[in-house]
Amino acid sequence: MTIPGPARILPLTDEQLPPRVAKNNDLPKVNVIRTLAGHPDAFIPWNRFANYVLNKSTLVARQREILFLRTGWNHQSDYEFGQHRIIGQRAGLSDEEILNICRGPNAGGWADNERALLQAADDLYSTSDISDTTWARLDAHFSDQQKVDVIIAVAQYTLVCMLLKSVRVQLDDNIDGLPDIADGTIPTSRHYDRLAGDARILPLSAEDIQKSIGQDEALRKLTEIVDNLDKINVVATLAHHPDAYIAWNRFAAYVFNESTLSFRQREIVFLRTGWNHKSDYEWGQHYLLGQKAGLSEEELLNIARGPGVDAWCDEERVLMQAVDEMFTETDISDETWAALDKYYSDQQKVDVILGSGNYTLVSMLLKAMRVQLDDNIEGLPVV
Repeated sequence: MTIPGPARILPLTDEQLPPRVAKNNDLPKVNVIRTLAGHPDAFIPWNRFANYVLNKSTLVARQREILFLRTGWNHQSDYEFGQHRIIGQRAGLSDEEILNICRGPNAGGWADNERALLQAADDLYSTSDISDTTWARLDAHFSDQQKVDVIIAVAQYTLVCMLLKSVRVQLDDNIDGLPDIADGTIPTSRHYDRLAGDARILPLSAEDIQKSIGQDEALRKLTEIVDNLDKINVVATLAHHPDAYIAWNRFAAYVFNESTLSFRQREIVFLRTGWNHKSDYEWGQHYLLGQKAGLSEEELLNIARGPGVDAWCDEERVLMQAVDEMFTETDISDETWAALDKYYSDQQKVDVILGSGNYTLVSMLLKAMRVQLDDNIEGLPVV
């Protein structure tokens, strides 16, 4: 076992599981579920979204597992890779193919469509984006909805790896960790560029958004609360794929508006995540929201400058430090975890991870789809 230390948040026992988790026979009672079940308000919406990504996306099971396993390998998550090694075998991946996932897109034996999936996973890992060349390769084999599901698959399991590693979720008895393979590859160059190029998936008109939403109650309610959804390019773009959007939207609503962190704390996490990934759109939207949360102009610029700025109090500095470490290491160091412990409960620490993980997902979607800035927002500042 190579998990670097004991669990930071203990998984619940059978007796401690909330009834709606304990009675759900379709839900495996593995350590990651037992750990998140201690925060049911977050777990329930996340699990709905996770179930879509794992079982219901427009990609077939084999394609999904290729993306999940490559993401787990790139982030060196023993638990994620170990679990999906078993699930990948059920999806038809041979032992040699699973090792070839570790070797990457240049390994032999891949069909062109599967090689494109592996390259997309590597692009998103190293740039939070998909290159023009890789997008064209995906275009040759996958619909727009499938390409959205490619991005969501990699982004959701990036979030999962951040959670598993930061919380030190221990391996279940029936799984091994990462394979010991000498010729495994991980992209070595990581760089993050700002938005460049035209939209790859055009946003829908107001009329087409209504058709896409159909009778879904949650999205109907959203149209009543938010005017001019067609002017919010991220919504108008994701409306192409209502099944994915509906599954994600409830989890996103929890992260954005219902988590145990304060409005101000949430926006610090979201803005620092958008800055790290160089997402003009994410930063621009949350710049406005950050102002509503009470962040001053100078504080907003200091989020871009980072946790080393003297003006931050320790309680807020450690939020940005945690976000930075998950960005660079998919993990939170012992020192930073101990600092978080001084100010935040276990549920709040989970919400820090989920907050940064969700906006990592958002940044990847925005950048890879080339979602254009709305008329009322600006991109990243110059600091």
